[in-house]
Amino acid sequence: MTLFRVSLAALLVVCSTLFTGCEHTTREVSLGNVGAPPLLSQKGRFYVAYALNTRDKNGPVLDSGRLVTEPLRAAFQKQVTAVLGGRLAETLDEAKANASKAGAHYLVYPTIMQWEDRNTEFSGRRDKVEIRLEMWNVPEERLMDIRLVQGTSRWLTDGGDKPQDLLTEPFTKYAASFFTAPPSMPTGMRRK
Repeated sequence: MTLFRVSLAALLVVCSTLFTGCEHTTREVSLGNVGAPPLLSQKGRFYVAYALNTRDKNGPVLDSGRLVTEPLRAAFQKQVTAVLGGRLAETLDEAKANASKAGAHYLVYPTIMQWEDRNTEFSGRRDKVEIRLEMWNVPEERLMDIRLVQGTSRWLTDGGDKPQDLLTEPFTKYAASFFTAPPSMPTGMRRK
């Protein structure tokens, strides 16, 4: 009977480890706003800057800027009617100037802080990504919000996971947070 209980306990530990190792984890950290994110008008024009490619220990990570920019733009396109953006990587100053020329009300500026694409299936080391997101009021040239989105891949993969696969869900939540009243705020206070 005791051997059966020990075997059952060991099986439960192994199964729980396997199942928790099969999930992506994402997290969002607020860096510069006070309290809830500002509520923005869905009728406003948003300019999502084209992220600069990042570097890792092996040199430049080609196409990483595009792989961050596309899901970020898609997340805002689900929320607002006018999403604009450049076709080439741009610095913050270039993005501010381009957003102003385009008549945008808001600028979303992504910066890739960490990009680790590893052979998780062979090494057991997970893919990681960390993106800094800044929300600017373009006419006022004022930083309104700054957050860090972090993602870690599953531990057990079949080799198909990439850092960009970790971005869709947190970017969707990030974009929605600017148009949804927090639970403590009455929905009548939500701006349209």
